[in-house]
Amino acid sequence: SLHDALPISIHGLAEALRPSVTQPKQRQYLDLIVAESERGADTFRRMLLMARLSAGEWQIAPQSMDVCQLIRERVRPYRVLLEADKIETTVELPGLPTYRDLDPFLKGSAIAELAANALNALKTRHSKDVRRFFRTECVPDPVGCGYTIVLENSGTPVPLELRSSMFDQFVSGTGGTGIGLSLVREVVRLHGGKIGYEVTDQRTSRFVLALPGNVTVKE
Repeated sequence: SLHDALPISIHGLAEALRPSVTQPKQRQYLDLIVAESERGADTFRRMLLMARLSAGEWQIAPQSMDVCQLIRERVRPYRVLLEADKIETTVELPGLPTYRDLDPFLKGSAIAELAANALNALKTRHSKDVRRFFRTECVPDPVGCGYTIVLENSGTPVPLELRSSMFDQFVSGTGGTGIGLSLVREVVRLHGGKIGYEVTDQRTSRFVLALPGNVTVKE
């Protein structure tokens, strides 16, 4: 139960401090601490989940949730670091709630994982002649009731030699565990969706996550 100790020690302490934190900027950093402590604890859960996926012992359990609200919640903590580093940040969402059936993993981890990867890419590019930005967009499909989530940034692109394997287990170009993106891909596949990485030019790259409107769980 090591993953249970992390939220208790870090997440719990941060939440205990919340009533005494009154300044908006301080509250933003507190939100970031909470988000990162959850990601740390989630690393252990992801390792266990990957083992269960590999053994065929796990399947998705879809729940109805608002995709727009999900994106807002998961991207918000990273805006603190992005804006502090003077990186232009935009979130483009439909005006109305977009309810779809998703497994809680996508709510709790997938969008945050992609946002964290984009943030790491932006940290490595400091050229003054490059417009630095991070953009998140959700585009509903009115015909098939599905939707596409795009996370685009002007950070350093993933090296060409890693792009074909970046979603494989234990592949990482940043010294990480190499588990996060592979888990996202497998869970997206179980939803009947697709995820990809594109480099539109030498200054812009993006993750594209396409999910259907209706999810069928295979018995």
